[in-house]
Amino acid sequence: MDECLHPVFFEAEELIDSKKEKIRRYFQKKRHSGGGDCGMIEKVGDKTYRICFKEKEDQEHVLRRNTHTINFNGRDLNITLSESCPNHGSANRPQTAKAKGLEKSFSLNMFLLHYLNDNIKAFKILQKQLSSVGCTVEFSFEEEKAVVKEDMGKGSGGCSAEKMEQQLAWVFSSLIDTYLCYHVVEPKQVQMVLQDSAFKTDDIKVYPESGYAVVVGEVNAVKEKIAIMEKSLPTIKELPIVEKLFKLVEEEFNQEMFANYPDVKVIRGSATITLEGPDTDVQSGAAKLDELIKNMKEKRVKFPTALLTFIKTSGAISKYQARFQQSLRNPVFFEVGSDLVLSSLSSDALNEAEAAVMRELKVEIIELQGAAAVPPDLDRVREILMKAKKEANISELRVDVSFMSGARGTAMTKVQLAGYSEDVNKLNEVLHDFQINKVTTEEEVKLPHPELVDCFDKVLGLISMKETMVTLKASHVPHPCVLVKGPRSLVQKVQTDLATSLAQLSTDTVMLNEPAVQWYFQGDGRQNTKLVERSCQVLIREKQHLQTPTSDLADITITLKGRVKLQVVFGDITNETTDAVVNTTDFRDFQTDGVCKDILRKAGPQVETALKNGKVNSEEILETPPGMFPCKAILHVCGKKDTAVIEQLLRRIIQLCESSGYKSLAVPAICAGSGGLDPDSVAHAILQGVKTAASSHPLQRLTNIRLVLNKLTVFLAFKKKAMQMFPFTVINSVSTHANIQVMNEPRIPHISSTAQQSAFLIVGLCGKNVDDAIAMLGRVYQLLQSTQTQQEEKGYFWNCFLM
Repeated sequence: MDECLHPVFFEAEELIDSKKEKIRRYFQKKRHSGGGDCGMIEKVGDKTYRICFKEKEDQEHVLRRNTHTINFNGRDLNITLSESCPNHGSANRPQTAKAKGLEKSFSLNMFLLHYLNDNIKAFKILQKQLSSVGCTVEFSFEEEKAVVKEDMGKGSGGCSAEKMEQQLAWVFSSLIDTYLCYHVVEPKQVQMVLQDSAFKTDDIKVYPESGYAVVVGEVNAVKEKIAIMEKSLPTIKELPIVEKLFKLVEEEFNQEMFANYPDVKVIRGSATITLEGPDTDVQSGAAKLDELIKNMKEKRVKFPTALLTFIKTSGAISKYQARFQQSLRNPVFFEVGSDLVLSSLSSDALNEAEAAVMRELKVEIIELQGAAAVPPDLDRVREILMKAKKEANISELRVDVSFMSGARGTAMTKVQLAGYSEDVNKLNEVLHDFQINKVTTEEEVKLPHPELVDCFDKVLGLISMKETMVTLKASHVPHPCVLVKGPRSLVQKVQTDLATSLAQLSTDTVMLNEPAVQWYFQGDGRQNTKLVERSCQVLIREKQHLQTPTSDLADITITLKGRVKLQVVFGDITNETTDAVVNTTDFRDFQTDGVCKDILRKAGPQVETALKNGKVNSEEILETPPGMFPCKAILHVCGKKDTAVIEQLLRRIIQLCESSGYKSLAVPAICAGSGGLDPDSVAHAILQGVKTAASSHPLQRLTNIRLVLNKLTVFLAFKKKAMQMFPFTVINSVSTHANIQVMNEPRIPHISSTAQQSAFLIVGLCGKNVDDAIAMLGRVYQLLQSTQTQQEEKGYFWNCFLM
């Protein structure tokens, strides 16, 4: 350029254009080099370059520094400047090129060529820039080029051809950066730029084409016009939405639009969102909304139907959504169908929401039994619960109460509480308190001997049972027992204490063969009996007459393979204390008299409920906890009145006990009672099942199997069948209830075991008291014998059986 008249020279290896430009920028920066405005770097010799400064002062500043260091990608280039050219010959070489006249073409946008041709001001600026380097310009619209030629009349002003080319390149590069050709393609925008007078100015030209228009002018001016146009003609985009999903993303979407697309207007409609604004921003906003909805997550929570109903009717959904809107980073949407469905953008928010509703909502089902399940106590329960419900729901629905009838034929009602855990717990406590302290219930404790019914008051004195608010009444119906009546909380304790005390009593039976001895203990000798009772702290009561030979009632014990004992016992299975007890049932009828009813009565309502709710396939075993039955497990089976099924069940029962570690097992006569099967057939099936199980797999844990039979005919059938099936096995006969002790007087002849016998039950707190009483009775007997005359010599016989 002509205005840069103060040159400096330096030598360097061949420099590419990018390095030249970096050196030029270096010398333009006063704080780095001390220079200022300068022209292009031009080569004036093989290794000699020149750069001219506009101000003499800038030239002097850069020359004062001996060496200038410029870094190129980690490598330093050291430049030493001088005021004169080291090689004058090289500097004059471009003279030959000028003499030929320079001509150079530059490709330009067609619309920019038209703009330069139409805009006199823009053309004059270009013409002046070219004139400064001694050139003129012509436009070739067909080739879309500007042709620059050297003006030979004016000359280049002393510039070399290379420098002239560099200056021309700079001119056209600046020209392209100065002007903008903006293509408008949206029909409404095309119509606007063609009709709007704001686009028809001296500095901006609009060139219509087929389907579009091109706006040309200085960059800033064009951009300003286009921005005004986009604002004045917004894009409108309508997006379908699902309302519940949009609520979850609404806050984040609005924040995104406000921060990045403030010119877009968001309009909520019915199931739609409309975006209105600049096209680019509208499209970006629509894409952002789609992205947010696709990132939605869902979690399904299983709840009982009663709790889902409460959630829908109580306003809990809006309450939780509002709460989570404030407490959680991302909102959570609630929807109730067959499940509770939670939706959110955040997995963490879903987990927190699930934990909250699981913790704070619950349903409880409480069974009312006995007096509480029927009027008038049931009416009182309703009254108390409805009052508590009304108090809990005074400001909002927090808990719901409903009553459900139990199974047909049962005196049982269920209360269902559904709502917020805090309020459900409070109503549950109210109900529990009423059942425990307000409802009168009656339970029974089975007496081990019927003789104790008529002297139960003396039994209470013997066991030192304290008086309570509970009434105790001994009864023969439906079997020898004590009816315990009073508030449930007290009844349960007294029932447990009484059963424990009765179980700890020791008993023996004294059997006398001579009617005279019987008369003695009933007549004048009764005073002696009372003396024994007081001295030994026992009770002595006469048992009923026995006409059946004692040998027929004797239990038998059979030793099987592996020293497993099989016992055939005449007795009541509810008195058994084995590890496992078998209950025979059809899984439907629990009220008909029989073994099943007796076992369930002793085990309590929990076992009956478990049996009713149990899911068991045919010919399988249902194992339940024992409840109040003194064993470890109750095994419920159905023989289906089929001996083959019964035999198979016995094998499975024994295998189950062995695998579970149960050491002893009590089995009734399955289907021989109310089931109606022949006792002989049932006996063969059960004994064969036991025999097969014990012989096929040696038993290590199960060592005692007791077949407990409560009917004489059934017991005798089992005893006979056992003798037939185990002919070569050692069979040990024992008395019905305990080991036999016999006291024989050598001088008294033995009489038949089939003679009329009388029995006396002796009950004491411990075995020693009972033994002492038996010994004292023996001494009384001897005293009786010594006072009788020789003429009344008869055969007397005294047997004492410990039971």
